[in-house]
Amino acid sequence: MVAADDLSSTLAKMGIHLSKEEKEKALKHIARDAEGKVSLKSALESVMATRQPAMFQKDRVAVQDLEGILASMGIYLTAEELQEALKYAPVDVNGKVNLGEFMKGVKAVQQHPKTGDRVPVGNLDSLLVNMGIYLTDDEIQEALRYAVVDEDGKINLDDFMKGVKIVQRAKDAEGQAQEDSY
Repeated sequence: MVAADDLSSTLAKMGIHLSKEEKEKALKHIARDAEGKVSLKSALESVMATRQPAMFQKDRVAVQDLEGILASMGIYLTAEELQEALKYAPVDVNGKVNLGEFMKGVKAVQQHPKTGDRVPVGNLDSLLVNMGIYLTDDEIQEALRYAVVDEDGKINLDDFMKGVKIVQRAKDAEGQAQEDSY
């Protein structure tokens, strides 16, 4: 957890530089606790979801920090997957890579579960981000209503994805209704 006011400086230490507008946009989608703190994982996911791809071009991250950045997002790569992802982002003379290019590599090498697979409920947020789907915690909980959690804390991915589609349709319809009212 990181204080919302310290988010920009915390991300800057990781090589991710936010404008004031980007910070505000990212924080709009993140729940804060009673102390005004936000989950670093949620903050990173929100930044990745809301930031324009061209803005990642300025973010240069030290290679030794990549695993920590990914872990804070709930993404865990094997050593082989990490090396494969690095092929998408050349390392410069300072030992840094372009974060946007590296994240494209991560998406390319990460294997998504196949339909019919059972996945742990705790991995859903990072699984969705890896699939390019960005939901709030409340939306994930809503989608979970369509899947049965077994005794091992896993759900059927197909059932959950049906719930995700229903939640997304409702969100799209709500957004359209708001646009129509203006």
